[in-house]
Amino acid sequence: MDTFPQDSHPPIVYPVALTASSTNTEAKAFLDFLSTADAAKVFEDEGFTVLK
Repeated sequence: MDTFPQDSHPPIVYPVALTASSTNTEAKAFLDFLSTADAAKVFEDEGFTVLK
């Protein structure tokens, strides 16, 4: 793994959304989970910064 200075590039943002045409019955629950403290901990443990 390598790290770069924070000012060497713009922040990388990984957006997520539920599409209007989704037929997956679990998609909304998964999207809701991604907003929980439990999910934030998983991301932060892997080195991500969770936006509020």
